[in-house]
Amino acid sequence: MSALDKVAKLAADLAEDEGAAQRVREHEASTVLARTLIEWRTAKNLSQRQLAVKMGVSPSKVCRLESARGGELNWGDGVKYRDAMGVRVSVL
Repeated sequence: MSALDKVAKLAADLAEDEGAAQRVREHEASTVLARTLIEWRTAKNLSQRQLAVKMGVSPSKVCRLESARGGELNWGDGVKYRDAMGVRVSVL
């Protein structure tokens, strides 16, 4: 059983609601992109403010990007973030 499955089961047990497990899994899936962006930034030891300067945007913009769900991030912002981080991303 994966860690996610354990957390989902615990949520369902605590809430006494089987739907809670599914909501935990959906949340996990919807926040993968935001967590990846944060991991990139922290791996480079950059603050949101430092990254914002590199991107030419406000720190609040970086905060919004890193808290966005996958469907809320537009392509242009993703490209700016990627370029500022100096990472390569391939799309299959």
